[in-house]
Amino acid sequence: MKNATVRNESFRECIMRNISSGKSYIRNVILFGLFAAWSTNCSAGSWYLLEASDDSFFYIDKSTVRNDKNILRVWELIDTTNGFVDNQKIKSYKEHREYDCNKETHRTVYVVHYSDNMGGGNVLHSISTIYDPFNPIVPGSVTETIFNYLCR
Repeated sequence: MKNATVRNESFRECIMRNISSGKSYIRNVILFGLFAAWSTNCSAGSWYLLEASDDSFFYIDKSTVRNDKNILRVWELIDTTNGFVDNQKIKSYKEHREYDCNKETHRTVYVVHYSDNMGGGNVLHSISTIYDPFNPIVPGSVTETIFNYLCR
């Protein structure tokens, strides 16, 4: 399991370096294609990479998916390079999310912020948001990608 994490972080660093270094467009397209093909089976421990942006990587833990009357519950992990909470730099955070597959809505019920990547290091902040309402899935968002993966 530890080797999967090292491989995943090395690949992530390679992608970030090539995206941010201004390499040629064709090279970035090729790297993105390789990244997309690799990420379909990519895992670091029990975390499965579903999407990436310039500064963040979005994972779900498939072993935590629970279905209760069309409400899917899952833990998500976001690795980020530019996160701050209460003036503290965070490198990752986990969210316990609920998705209503019938109504196409979602909400976050718990969030934990960490000092290191992949939920490592110290817990910097945590908050329960169980009373927040369900919100619609925004088209084209990372939330839509996760919703489609889980509910479709």
